[in-house]
Amino acid sequence: MDRRKSISLIGVGSLLLTQNAFPSVLSNIGDAVAWEVECTITAQGGILGLINMTATDAVPELAVSDLITISIGPMFGFGPVKITVKAKALNAPEVSGSLDGFVFIVFFIVK
Repeated sequence: MDRRKSISLIGVGSLLLTQNAFPSVLSNIGDAVAWEVECTITAQGGILGLINMTATDAVPELAVSDLITISIGPMFGFGPVKITVKAKALNAPEVSGSLDGFVFIVFFIVK
């Protein structure tokens, strides 16, 4: 059996608001260890596109049911913002999820 096809890898969980840092929790929902996991979170938007933040993380392996938390720092600005989280591994396809909202100075409102 081809293990690559049997791995569901990472399910992008809820994008949570904690002190305006926008962490996202990713979990291995497959039935095998995920290897060379890379994840990225981006926030883009605001007036004149001035909000453009990215954070990345990587782990050599992610066991079944284990979690990774990735976040970007506090965001300042004004206007609509899209937060996107992507994750991939050597033995699983890329998955992603996004959240639309609005930033008012340091407050984030989820649409």
